[in-house]
Amino acid sequence: MEHQWIVRSRVDIPSGLLEHVHENQTVASYLIRRGITSTNEANRYLNPIHGNLTSPHELPGIPEAVARIVRAINDHEKIGVWGDFDVDGQTATAILVECLRKLGTNTVYYLPDRRTESHGISISSLQQFLKQNIQILITCDTGISEHRSIEFAMQNGVDVIVTDHHTLSETLPPALACVNPRRLNKDHLLASLSGSGVAFELMLAVSRFLDREDVAFESIDLACVGLVADVSPLVGDSRLIAQLGLKYLKEKPRRCIRALVESSNSVGQSMDEQFIGYTIAPRLNAVGRLENANPVVEFLMDSLPEPEMKGLVERIEAINADRKWLCDQVYQSALDQLQSQKDALLQPVILLSHPTWTGGVLGLAAGKLARDFNRPAIVLTETPEGLMKGSARSIDGVNITEAITAASEFLTGFGGHPMAAGLSFRSELIDSVRQTINKQVLSQGFRTDKPPEMEIDEELAFSDITPHFFSEIHRLAPFGNQNPPLVFCTKNLSISSMKPLGRNREHFQFILEDEAGRTLPAKWWNTEENQIPEGRFDLAYSLNLNTYKGETTLEAVWIDSHLLEEPERPIFEVDSSRVIDLRSEQDPLSTAINTYAKPPFLIFQEPPLVEDPISCGRYGLRRVNTLVFASIPPSRQVLVDIIQHARPDQVILIFNQNRSYSTESFLHRLAGYIKYAVNNREGLASLKDLAQAMNSTIEVVISG
Repeated sequence: MEHQWIVRSRVDIPSGLLEHVHENQTVASYLIRRGITSTNEANRYLNPIHGNLTSPHELPGIPEAVARIVRAINDHEKIGVWGDFDVDGQTATAILVECLRKLGTNTVYYLPDRRTESHGISISSLQQFLKQNIQILITCDTGISEHRSIEFAMQNGVDVIVTDHHTLSETLPPALACVNPRRLNKDHLLASLSGSGVAFELMLAVSRFLDREDVAFESIDLACVGLVADVSPLVGDSRLIAQLGLKYLKEKPRRCIRALVESSNSVGQSMDEQFIGYTIAPRLNAVGRLENANPVVEFLMDSLPEPEMKGLVERIEAINADRKWLCDQVYQSALDQLQSQKDALLQPVILLSHPTWTGGVLGLAAGKLARDFNRPAIVLTETPEGLMKGSARSIDGVNITEAITAASEFLTGFGGHPMAAGLSFRSELIDSVRQTINKQVLSQGFRTDKPPEMEIDEELAFSDITPHFFSEIHRLAPFGNQNPPLVFCTKNLSISSMKPLGRNREHFQFILEDEAGRTLPAKWWNTEENQIPEGRFDLAYSLNLNTYKGETTLEAVWIDSHLLEEPERPIFEVDSSRVIDLRSEQDPLSTAINTYAKPPFLIFQEPPLVEDPISCGRYGLRRVNTLVFASIPPSRQVLVDIIQHARPDQVILIFNQNRSYSTESFLHRLAGYIKYAVNNREGLASLKDLAQAMNSTIEVVISG
């Protein structure tokens, strides 16, 4: 979706600050816009050291939690840690267990299995967990809304310490201590911590009390992974923890991290927040989404023997591949729904559901919909008992949890934070839920008729982009939520060369050229070839230093473009070398799918098979790698339209070329479709539907 660009106006910069950042106007302006005006503040922001961390005792509940944990350590009590199955929950659990075991405790842990449980603490699972003679229970990344479960544990003689970062309920649960940064003012340096960040702060307070501060800092790398994976605001101490954690990850990476780097074919790539967000986090998240995440805790603590670690890494890669495939299926199915429900995009929130969608990837699909359509998205599946369950993802400026809370009277459960949430409700209440959430999002000032805005930090010429310039602006990293990367624009560019990347050609690599003939490499992640401009264009981008196989390259990361001129387009074009003719095969369909088709693929078939996700007529096409023709297009123009819509890299022919119909047969079939429309669709049948059903042209249908 094309954005409206707003170039930031210049700001007044104090001379002392400008001198402190080596006279770099870009860096100084960035700091000023974040409220950093003094050299002391700039020094804290740009040069992370342990001593700059805020005291964990500023978190409400920390003194009580530390006192109880220290007593448990001294009295050799058994400690149970209850976490969550996403990456923030996995890393929070690993931090607590790793530190507590190093401090001499007998600590066990439990993560719910998403396939049979949800987020939170189910009493039945808690009962089983507490049978291990647990005397103190510490929750992490969960618990702040689990009043009944915590009351159950306390009544059974187990002291509970809740550590969480999710939205507070009206009352705190009846725990011994509730450590949650949302109990602080919004502008407090600890207010943006994720679950793993809170776990780190608790262990920092405990280890300092015992004069063992090193124990906590040995786990700060896990806190960094959790913070980045959870897309937490990288401000205040969250940013400082991420900075320090990245330093640990670069200088002394754990065996588990090295194993994931190798398994993802990423040896030699930069270990930064982007690598965590796009390579490490999705793999760990995939396990929690689709299988039992408990083995990941031992994996993250580096406590698995080498053979077991190798086997688990192989399993993680397989699960991640499944996750990608399932997410793509849900996303494409969601797009099909949107295509058939045109009014859905007139609403401020996309809300879609299907009973066959896999629960573990709903959040990923919702996130992609939110990005692609620039509005919050809620994606749901339905249980056989009629319960809708799913995930919501938002965009900047819309607090989706606040919107969902407005519909609480209709919900059986919900929770989350401003950018992401989960919810469940009875299926018959879907209209009430949709209307209430839409109304609340509109009250936050969201408008569907306004193009998304993008702020441009500075206009650059390619000659401005040097390794020195990049090293200066990179001091502002790590970038993330509320600490976005600098966005630049360069005007009047063209594409000198391009090639697809990724298994499904979902990414592209370019050489861009400016008016003077200077070039710059660029990458565009998660796009389609038909989105790439074919004329001259202005580009909005960020800069990245890409290290691959020992070679380091400065490159642009494509964000948005404005086309300056429309090129002349050929009617259609398919290289004859990419047309595979299987019409003489004994079983052409099976041969096409099992031997030649490169996913994603579609089968053009008219009439299309009902409820077959890979079969479609001319009006159900989308961009694919392989298009299989099981029917002959009825005219050259229909063929042109099919190719232009699907834009396949490969065409496979399997249709029966000897098929023919007499005029009498054609009219008989047409009458049958019209009769069906009269009996089942209130007499409504569009000419397009009839043409597709008849594998004919609209003109022929009219003449019939």
